[in-house]
Amino acid sequence: MVQSTLISNSIVIKYVAGIKADGKDLYKNLKLNNIRTAIKDEDLFAVGTAIMSLMGGNAVDLGKTLEYSLMEK
Repeated sequence: MVQSTLISNSIVIKYVAGIKADGKDLYKNLKLNNIRTAIKDEDLFAVGTAIMSLMGGNAVDLGKTLEYSLMEK
């Protein structure tokens, strides 16, 4: 049997970083690592939206990334 253990939690903010040569928006991701693994989604959302508000309207999406370790029992 295999067991998964959450080892890392990250906030990912997608934002407009500029304009491409064809006139379309250029998107980049800002990834903030080492977020407490036990944080509630509501708290993570509050932190992410607070950071997005400081980005001057360029932020367009908020997500989270989870990383797990797999071990055989």
